[in-house]
Amino acid sequence: MGVTTVGDMAALSETEAQNIDAQLGAFTGRMGRDRWIEQSRLLAAGDKPGFEAVFGKL
Repeated sequence: MGVTTVGDMAALSETEAQNIDAQLGAFTGRMGRDRWIEQSRLLAAGDKPGFEAVFGKL
């Protein structure tokens, strides 16, 4: 899949994210439900307070 860091996840296009999500087998749909892209963008930007405001304490 080629995603090894939160920066990689944060940089995914919608199409790339959909392609990866389709390969997750029993976990298909989890990326959207758990908001992985949104989480990774906050973390990759170093916005820990922003992350914690939305998703809770790390």
